[in-house]
Amino acid sequence: MIEIQTVRCPDCGHGFDFSSYIGEEPIESNVRLLKQVAQRATWEELDAEIQAGRAELVLSVGDELEFELKDGRKASVKVAAVNPYGNTVAFVFSDILYMKFMNRSNTNYGGWACSYMTDYLETVIFPLLPDGLQAVIKAREIVQECYGKIRKAENRLWLPSYTEVFGRDVRRSTYKYDAGDVQFQLFAMRRNRIKVDKDDRAFWWWLRSPHGSTSSFFWCVNTYGEGEARAALAANGVSPCFIIGKNPEVKAEERNI
Repeated sequence: MIEIQTVRCPDCGHGFDFSSYIGEEPIESNVRLLKQVAQRATWEELDAEIQAGRAELVLSVGDELEFELKDGRKASVKVAAVNPYGNTVAFVFSDILYMKFMNRSNTNYGGWACSYMTDYLETVIFPLLPDGLQAVIKAREIVQECYGKIRKAENRLWLPSYTEVFGRDVRRSTYKYDAGDVQFQLFAMRRNRIKVDKDDRAFWWWLRSPHGSTSSFFWCVNTYGEGEARAALAANGVSPCFIIGKNPEVKAEERNI
């Protein structure tokens, strides 16, 4: 039998449910239990567990957390990766929040750091988040080489890179734009890369990686969950990410471009 048990964090006292197998009869190896337990926790409690190195005890890739934005809109985020950059958990919005262009003109010059989208996420989207969530999000340094210059940005909300969605692909020459990045486990399955808008229609959504073969395109994920590029002025879906836990750390050698 499967028994649901509750354990309590020795630091904050918050209870977390987990399942365990009780009994002598063998479990068939080709049967996998999918369990979803609805439980309430504060963002502060989750942050404490992640920073303490216990992220894998309380969260799994694909777990979904629901909350309300300050404009009254319902939203949810999914766990995209557990411990991708140290004791951190990366979250991504489950669906498309808004439709927006990457830049006000068709250029990718300056990459992510110089894009209109960075300001849009910080000044328009971030203030809509619940106060408790805002308090625990950690700023992340994003480094790209664009047109021979190293560009850096500190972001609390950011779009995933080509590498974080599709993994490292030398054919796409995105490695110099995605320094130190790793693929998020959630996106390893194509169906998890398909996102819908408020009307439940699959739509293209932006990535932060410039397209290396043109000066006007950034990478996107199309309606089939595949990578394609679009002009920076096009209106595509916005589905940002954020990190909770310790300040994200990327080794210096991993940042070498």
